[in-house]
Amino acid sequence: MQYHAQGKLPHPPHLMLRAAIESVWDNYDIIVIDSAPNLGTGTINVVCAADIIVVATPAELFDYSSVLQFFTMLLDLLKTVDLGGFEPVVRLLLTKYSLTTGNQSRWMEEQIRNTWGSMVLRQVVRVTDEVGKGQIKMRTVFEQAAYQRSTLNAWRNAVSIWEPVCQEIFDDLIKPRWED
Repeated sequence: MQYHAQGKLPHPPHLMLRAAIESVWDNYDIIVIDSAPNLGTGTINVVCAADIIVVATPAELFDYSSVLQFFTMLLDLLKTVDLGGFEPVVRLLLTKYSLTTGNQSRWMEEQIRNTWGSMVLRQVVRVTDEVGKGQIKMRTVFEQAAYQRSTLNAWRNAVSIWEPVCQEIFDDLIKPRWED
């Protein structure tokens, strides 16, 4: 903040990433930023830069408390920071969703949907080992080469989980922005 107050920064610190993106966004259809799940300065910059924020929300009680902390931070941020009239669209994506007997995912989904309503995307990300293996290789399931996959069936299952999620995000959140 002191550098901005001294005139050494062209924009307030929380808007630096947004200014950088605005300088190049005519060259891109979509810019995706995958932020670390923390409540630090980097995350504040990502929130201030984003038009759309999709918050991965695990369907597990312990992990869900971290999401609630994030939203508390987000609300505090939106109250105290001047975004220049801009406010991002925020949606929740249920992740770590398990269909195994005795798992709490279905109950957590009900609680989250009752709490957040239409902010929760319809699709869920079911648990699959292929996603975790892709993270180790720094690849999404869509980017994995044939030799990086566990098995063809495991990879196809992971793709079948993620394609409808990506389609919903594109159809409901991205495409309408292009039509404005």
